[in-house]
Parts: sequence; C-alpha cells; structure tokens
Amino acid sequence: MGTFQNKLAPKIKTAKDALPFATQYREPAKITGATLVNDDDGDLNKDGDNESEGCHVLKGPGPLSFMYEKGKRAGLAPAFRALGWKGDAPKTVKVDGKDVPAAAAVVDGTLMVQLLGTISAGKARIEIGNRTAFTGRTDVKHVICAVVVLLILCASAQAGEKIVIGGKGAWTAVRLVGYNPYGNKKSFYATLLKYKDWGRINVHSKGSERRKGAEEGTALIRFDLAKLPEGAKVSEAKLVFPMQRSAGKKNAVQVFRVLVPWTDAVTWKATDGETPWQIEGVHGEKDKKQVAAFDVPNAKYDPKAPKELSCDVTGLVKTWAADRSSNHGIKLEMTGGYVNIAMKGFRLEITRE
Repeated sequence: MGTFQNKLAPKIKTAKDALPFATQYREPAKITGATLVNDDDGDLNKDGDNESEGCHVLKGPGPLSFMYEKGKRAGLAPAFRALGWKGDAPKTVKVDGKDVPAAAAVVDGTLMVQLLGTISAGKARIEIGNRTAFTGRTDVKHVICAVVVLLILCASAQAGEKIVIGGKGAWTAVRLVGYNPYGNKKSFYATLLKYKDWGRINVHSKGSERRKGAEEGTALIRFDLAKLPEGAKVSEAKLVFPMQRSAGKKNAVQVFRVLVPWTDAVTWKATDGETPWQIEGVHGEKDKKQVAAFDVPNAKYDPKAPKELSCDVTGLVKTWAADRSSNHGIKLEMTGGYVNIAMKGFRLEITRE
C-alpha cells in the first residue's frame, strides 16, 4: 500500500476520513486510451466496469497504457481484467511512471491484476505489461532461448540424480528352501515374503548352523523399476543390505541375475508352479547368471561389524533399463553361513548419468 501519506496512500486517520472512499468505492473510473469490454458477465449497466467482480474489463492482448481518471471513485487498490492477454502476469504496474506492486495472474488467456496501492491523484497514466513479455518475432527468440536453458537445467538436475527403490511395494521377494530334517526324504517350500518394518529375508547355505539339516535357503527378489524413467541412462547402481544377523566368510553372498520370468506362485521346482526350472532350486545355467558377490562378517560375534553391506550391480541395472522385459530380478545364495537381511532399509540405489 505504500508508506503512510505517500502519493499512493490516502491520509486516513478516522472513520470520517474513510467515509468518502467507502461510499464512492463502486463508482467507475473514466478510462481513455484502452478499449473497455462492456458485455462481460457481471457488468450490470454495460459500462466496462464489472460491478460483480469490482474491476474494469479491458480488451487485450496487451501491453496496455491508458489514462485512469477516478472522478469520485476512491482509487483504492483498483483491479483490472484484460481479455485475450498474450503476455506474462506482471509483478508491478506503472502508475505515472512509478512501479507499484501488483497481484496478478493469467488464466486461460485472461489477465487479472490488482494494484497493491492507492491512486490518490485525480488522473494517472497506468501501464500494464511491457513489450518484451509478449509474443512476436523477437519474443519467439526469447522463448526458444528460455526453453533451451530450461532443458539444460533439467538435464543438469537429472545428471547425478539418485533414485532409491526400497520400502513397501518396491520389490517382491520369495524365499525358497530345500529341507531334509530327518536325513531321508527331502521337502521343499516357497514363501512369499510380505514387507514388514521388522521383517527379514533369510538366506543360508546347506547345513548352516542356524538351519540344521537344511539343504539350502535362497531368495528371489524382483524390483519395481517404475521410478526409473524410460530411456534413462544409468551411471551407477548398487544393492544395499541392512544386516540383522550374519555368520559368513569371504564372498559368502552371491548375487545372480535371474534369466527367466517367475510369478508369485514360484516354487523350488517351477517358475510359476508348473513350468520347471532348468535345474531345481534355480540352479541351471539358463536359470541364472552371477553378477556380484560380497563378504559377510560374523556379526553374531562382532559388535563392530557394519550395519549395512552393499554390492555393485551397475551392469545388471543398465541391462534392465535398456530392456524392461528382462527384469526378472535377482537370486541370493550363500556359499557358507547365513545372513538375515532387514526388509526395512533394503534397497536398490540407482544414479543417473
């Protein structure tokens, strides 16, 4: 509104001082130098002053420069609507050459602008918009430059962007176990693991100390890559494993790319409950291909063991990014010992080029 008693602010100290402004607020001003629109909805007497909205309605496309003669109108924070506006919404409006703050917005080609101040003089020249903000041959160049800059900024923002795929719904995991509890007849089972903040994914080798009599316990995990945009280039990717308990050795955990599709109905013997794996337990050369391996500490005995382990899977994720249909997930195996991977925090981290 401007500082007290400046050119744009009326001198109002009492209710009596304010009365002339209040009683005359709805009286329209006289506008010359711009075309008034007198058939706008809400213009009750078709004079270009929309009484319903409290604004003068002007014809665009802009910029506009006109004389505003308030007459008996107070001139308090006058508002204007310009139809067919082609420019941007101005942040200021010039009143007799002086920038005055304005609230403005362009919606569907209509500019609505209100001065955040008062016109105290009987007459004032008002200028809304400037020529560089409007469409034309020169402005097209500005638009093209702006688009180029925007694309560069977007590319820069995407470069190095880290995408984290983890948490509930980010992956599907199935635990496959071959078991021989009595030393004679083997039994097998598959468990679809449901995400829980306190849940875990167990992987163990044959005859591990925590799975006496167990043949093997493995896990199939498939990631939802919806967060990775189509066509995105991958510069780095790694699997991060939060550890709960473990007892292992060097290269104890082996990470395999699964080469064939499988469903939630997967079993030790079949990919979907019916179609067999090349070798049971997902052990065939056509079933899997090793892509990584990492050490597992004896965290059961070492309180200083790392809380998270990770391994590089950049090549694998690049393959998935290039062909989404090849994403059949991974298989985790143990060469010795066991590991409990916490579901909370288990994730795939992808960095874009």
